[in-house]
Amino acid sequence: MGMHLAESYFVNRILRTLQPEEIRALKPNLTRVRLLRGQVIYEPGEDIAQIYFIEEGMISLGAPSDNAHQHVAIAIVGRDSVLGATAVLSTKAISFHRTTVQMPGFAYRLSATAARNFLGRLPVFKGLLFQALDISLAQISQEVACQRSHTLSERLARWLLSANHLLASDTLQVTQDILAKMLAVRRPGVSVALGSFEASGLIQQSRGRVIVCDRDGLAAAACPCDGHFRAYVASVSGLAGAVGAYAAQAAHHAPQATLLAHSEDAKPLKPETVKTETVKPAMLYQ
Repeated sequence: MGMHLAESYFVNRILRTLQPEEIRALKPNLTRVRLLRGQVIYEPGEDIAQIYFIEEGMISLGAPSDNAHQHVAIAIVGRDSVLGATAVLSTKAISFHRTTVQMPGFAYRLSATAARNFLGRLPVFKGLLFQALDISLAQISQEVACQRSHTLSERLARWLLSANHLLASDTLQVTQDILAKMLAVRRPGVSVALGSFEASGLIQQSRGRVIVCDRDGLAAAACPCDGHFRAYVASVSGLAGAVGAYAAQAAHHAPQATLLAHSEDAKPLKPETVKTETVKPAMLYQ
């Protein structure tokens, strides 16, 4: 069975799952935007005026800590979800989190007003957005349990697996500083754990990059939290096969650019159908 129209254009799981008539309705309202490392999409207390369907890259959600200028990462968003979905629940949705681009890429942006207006017209779109909210709550709950129950080494291995899955790439453009902030730990602990992984042949390190060399070995070193979360995503979405296919792509070292962006069926949106912008000036994650 060939891919329908939505699948042929998009990598993002939600956009790919839409029916052809729904994607045709949405397409004129989508704007392609670049995501730059360190860019802050929403600050705490800021109105959520736009939602983002991530095609490439990864964004973290940071909750305020005891220091008003520091935020603890409690979730990550990539190509299998949407950023800002709470905006469909209210005309005055406000961000609790600082959302920061940790790995660069691009997304399709849709105004929150347009998204709310489409809810009554596009039933699959509505169901997928509500499903994304459910999945986001599950991820945050799993993160809380992970932080309380598992060692730094186990959590770091899990985070690397999650990033590997979201990016469909074994090369992760991430520094030890970012990893320490994502895990809410000190950098020396991250350095020791990465050194142990590298000595065991699980990863390789270079400046600003971590390369996953042995995904199965990394999974054995990780806590089971990522597996629990991925199984839940598969069960609630009814797309167990698609989730499994994404995992298989990452496991077999198949970057999404090769599998999707360069296939004959995976052509990008034509320039005249989607506008392109940069979200806003970069602001460094603090």
